[in-house]
Amino acid sequence: KTLPFPETLLLNNIIHGYAKIRNSTYARRVFDKIPQPNLFSWNNLLMAYSKSGHLSDMERTFEKLPNRDGVTWNLLISGYSGNGLVGAAVKAFNTMMMKDGSDNLTRVTLMTMLNLSSTNGHAILGKQIHGQIVKRG
Repeated sequence: KTLPFPETLLLNNIIHGYAKIRNSTYARRVFDKIPQPNLFSWNNLLMAYSKSGHLSDMERTFEKLPNRDGVTWNLLISGYSGNGLVGAAVKAFNTMMMKDGSDNLTRVTLMTMLNLSSTNGHAILGKQIHGQIVKRG
């Protein structure tokens, strides 16, 4: 059974709460009650999978998304980075830049990548990220 559209905001907040406590199982159950999930709904579900370490679910969900924004990409990149998958985070960043261009590049993404490059010995990537930061102001 699904709930009417006005409930979407409430359900999004519940999913977000489950994401914060790393409970992707309940987050998914609530998500499945939304008749037409919006991007905020999908991003909250991605966050739940990322924070709970369910990266294969995070990847499958990301691939299902019809639209992605900077938050979506940042959730994927920080999900990999936060779970120690530096190579996957760099690959996701490069894919974002090639597929969607810099339109989805947020300051949060830049700072995530700068931190990742500085703590993992990726000097060339760090210089490229720094260049993007300077370019964007």
